[in-house]
Amino acid sequence: MSSRAAKRRQSRAQAESTPLLPYQVDWIEDRAPRKISEKSRRVGITYVEAYDAFSARITGTAKHDYWITTADGHAALEFIEECQGWNRLYSYAAQRDDFVERDPETGAEFTNWCIRFPSGAKIGALTSNPRRLRSKGGDGAADEFAHHDDQENLHAALTPVSRWVGQTKIISSHNGETSVFNSIVQKMRDVYAELGALDDRGRPRRVDWATLSATAKRMNVSPVYSYHRVTLQDAIDQGLVERINEINGANQSREDYYDECKSSCLDDEEFLQEYMCVPGVGLDALLPWALIEACEDKGVPNPDEPLTGYKGGYCAIGIDVGRTKDLTVVWVLEPIGDVLWTRQVMVMHNTPMPEQEARIKQLLSSIRWSTVLIDKGHVGFALCDYLQRNVGGDIQGIDFTVQSKKVLATGLKHCFEDRAIRIPHNNKEVRDDLHSVRKVVTASGNVTYVAKRDKNGHADRFWGAALAVNAATAVAGSDVYTCNGVDLWEALR
Repeated sequence: MSSRAAKRRQSRAQAESTPLLPYQVDWIEDRAPRKISEKSRRVGITYVEAYDAFSARITGTAKHDYWITTADGHAALEFIEECQGWNRLYSYAAQRDDFVERDPETGAEFTNWCIRFPSGAKIGALTSNPRRLRSKGGDGAADEFAHHDDQENLHAALTPVSRWVGQTKIISSHNGETSVFNSIVQKMRDVYAELGALDDRGRPRRVDWATLSATAKRMNVSPVYSYHRVTLQDAIDQGLVERINEINGANQSREDYYDECKSSCLDDEEFLQEYMCVPGVGLDALLPWALIEACEDKGVPNPDEPLTGYKGGYCAIGIDVGRTKDLTVVWVLEPIGDVLWTRQVMVMHNTPMPEQEARIKQLLSSIRWSTVLIDKGHVGFALCDYLQRNVGGDIQGIDFTVQSKKVLATGLKHCFEDRAIRIPHNNKEVRDDLHSVRKVVTASGNVTYVAKRDKNGHADRFWGAALAVNAATAVAGSDVYTCNGVDLWEALR
């Protein structure tokens, strides 16, 4: 036996004795042409991917190249350093050999971080520009796929890399519900569910490629990937904490580690997305938390504080109308300079229409106001008609259409981005409602705005605020309430 063959056998024996966790072994042993891992942060999938790429080339199992694209240069370099760690562990003759290429479109130079093997095969790590994969062949992998800037073009560039030989591998935590990554994951979950291959915790079991492909084809689902899923809880159940304790010399319990990960997050939404494979709506929300919190002010009264007899300036009012399932929200704004100050957020739930009419009429008769913009669709028509006949003044009714909702939502977002509005401080119902609306672009390119309906309504405070902001343009007479040169108020008329 040659010395090289002996070294490969010795390295293979060392590799096989490396203590990997069950979900890591499952990832390595899956030889499907395409596979995808929906994972928690920091559970060692990228780490074991580096081991798999390296061990396959020191043993001669893979004689072709391996290319991985990462979300940034630091991550690419870290992956190569992981491979170098395995190289040092097994004292193999692979060599670090970074090289420079030119972007095929721009001509700009970029670095390929690379390890070369005596067989001629190499492991290369690239940053996220999809064009940099287009001249490559062999195994193709994308790490933290959902966090790449251009997932559609990245996927288009990635899959042909392994067309002749090798595997396509996608590894990622989540980055919102509308990511390309989540779209692939949800398609594959549908296929696995059809096969009865998801357990009661939503974990997939291994399905042979022929069966998976045939079922996906019958369901008209593409692309097809062998699907893996590892939440923080899954990893803990399979020994992650004990492995960390071995490495760090610690003695942390499973419960303490879980609680530490959770307590390090800003809120439950962040924890679920980063650690529990639940795509968050926050990154897709029209009004992110940071915008909302930046416009909170302790000087704003709490919602539903009586406004009767208020002696301030003229106010603008938005009314989103509900009856049983949804709330009626009356949002009152007073323009002061170029800022809209919230003076009241009146909320009515399951309130008979005569009582709604009386409460709103009393409000309008007791303060100075200039314009009311009211949702006149469905149950709102009767309320709009009543106020116009019995109160008078500039009371405008609008229907909620795709176009009007776009104008209203855009106006509200523009107002928050410019910090041209002040809202109640630290009020959970207001915060959650404003944060609940997501902008969704359909496959046909149309834009719609959606929100979940729950016990707190159906984004009714959001739409009440949006109506009030757009009503305020008639009061403020300011170009603050324009977007891309379009006067939002005029667009609604």
